[in-house]
Amino acid sequence: MKKLMIYVMIFGLCFTVGCRAPEVGQPEVNSRNSYYNQQVDGEGHNVLNQGDRTDAGPLALGYRRYERVQVHQENGQQTVTPVIDRDRLADGITRLVLTNETVDEAATLVTDEHILVTYTTNADNRDYVADQVKRTALSVAPRYYDVYISDDHEHFQDIERFQGLQSNSPNIENTIEQTIEKMKQSPQGWYEGDKDDDMDYMKKKHQRLLQQGNSRKND
Repeated sequence: MKKLMIYVMIFGLCFTVGCRAPEVGQPEVNSRNSYYNQQVDGEGHNVLNQGDRTDAGPLALGYRRYERVQVHQENGQQTVTPVIDRDRLADGITRLVLTNETVDEAATLVTDEHILVTYTTNADNRDYVADQVKRTALSVAPRYYDVYISDDHEHFQDIERFQGLQSNSPNIENTIEQTIEKMKQSPQGWYEGDKDDDMDYMKKKHQRLLQQGNSRKND
């Protein structure tokens, strides 16, 4: 679990600032001072010389400051709507799911409101693994996303067919809903929102999941 949290933190940082390596032929930062030159202003505050931040790399902090007139039109609407890089989010979730040693293969589809994760596992306790996979996806997904998972190998093809399509593609919404209904036949984990913040509650829940898996294996 500690290893997973480390991966989650790393991915969260990369996803926020735009995780990409320097392009071929582009020079990397030669020294720390080129991006961090400490000065002191008249009030005793440290002033950071940001330098040229056009390609600061995955460790750069994210920051933006605007005035209302810069982001609102006369009708009060935003001129630019914040969006999620769905492909990068899908890539990150898939990689995080594979940090689970019981998962052999994984794939993730991210739409405008759903995240669909398929995976294969070598573990006998499907419920316990499903709970781990679901929590992994939820740990980096925006809160307004619904997450559905499946350990049925046939569902790899079901979500792969949406690759390259757009949210406004003809009949895509109905087809995705049909796919979700099929995926819900697989274990969906036991996520209970704020209740899971209680570590004692979580520990007891995982013990029950393990016991359920062992009892099914012995039947």
